[in-house]
Amino acid sequence: MAAMIHMTPLVVGMLPNTDDNLQEQWITVGNGTEEITTMKVTINKQMVSKNNISFGTAVLNDVAYSPQMKYNL
Repeated sequence: MAAMIHMTPLVVGMLPNTDDNLQEQWITVGNGTEEITTMKVTINKQMVSKNNISFGTAVLNDVAYSPQMKYNL
């Protein structure tokens, strides 16, 4: 069985969740290494096309923040 969670090392645009159940949890990433999470957050960002035209807002809930990760979402 596999599970998926959004993860990011970037702090820009995030709002900490009040029901943080991902604090100090170990998550195994695609290459088999384990990363520790610092907190669970919500990210609310503006969506922009490749032509730099804004067309809406995207919200990602329950994103695991892990500052030592090498890659973003």
